[in-house]
Amino acid sequence: HEIPQTAFNFRYVLIRHFSILSFLSSAACSTNFKKNLALTENRHIIIWYKHINKCSAHSFVRCYYIIGTNFSQSENFQSMDIGGITMGFEKTDICSLPESFTKMIRDEWALLTASDGEKINTMTVSWGASGELWGKDVAIVFVRPQRYTYEFMEKGDKFTLSFFGGSHKKELALCGAKSGRDIDKVSECGFTPVTLDSAPAFEEAQTVIVCKKIAFQDMQPSGFLSPDIDDCYSAKDYHRVYVGEILSVYKKS
Repeated sequence: HEIPQTAFNFRYVLIRHFSILSFLSSAACSTNFKKNLALTENRHIIIWYKHINKCSAHSFVRCYYIIGTNFSQSENFQSMDIGGITMGFEKTDICSLPESFTKMIRDEWALLTASDGEKINTMTVSWGASGELWGKDVAIVFVRPQRYTYEFMEKGDKFTLSFFGGSHKKELALCGAKSGRDIDKVSECGFTPVTLDSAPAFEEAQTVIVCKKIAFQDMQPSGFLSPDIDDCYSAKDYHRVYVGEILSVYKKS
């Protein structure tokens, strides 16, 4: 099924039904592309969601081909929820995850991601908690004030925790060591940003927890009962603690 070149300003071949895009023009892959939405003459919708940095003429990315459904066009449209399945994810419950939250964040690590309304930033976390608080399922994360992600956590009202099932440790190590002020960590790692419930996450993740901020509190050393806790803060850069109500949990389908 051929779509006019003007639809996305580059040539491609579309194979129907959750298929693969084959790029035929290397010039099309030379810059970063935002998610685009095209509505064809027969009212088929093609969602292009891959964030491209550097790729060759033979690079492939997945697309979704949704038939017979009308959506308003939007430059920021990055994902959709159809029958409970979103971008290869399906909704589940925090209590239905096969592994405990503690094991996941301690052993697998996670990407904590937030948006300021225009950009996103992410950082690797291996400290965190999940449980029941104020009658809500919550996730609790800790961010030092000098981290670039801190600025995004302050400006946004949602955040996500993306777990990769123990894979991508090299990329997660980079996201924990480097600052988004200095490099584009998402492009450097080759991750694919997606939007789940209006919050940024990554398609490569195996599990995504979407949270809404409901409280925060700065850690105070006067509250440390164990003296070795302060050893974690040689720069006296005490974490800000964010409590997020868990709005949804997605598992890779």
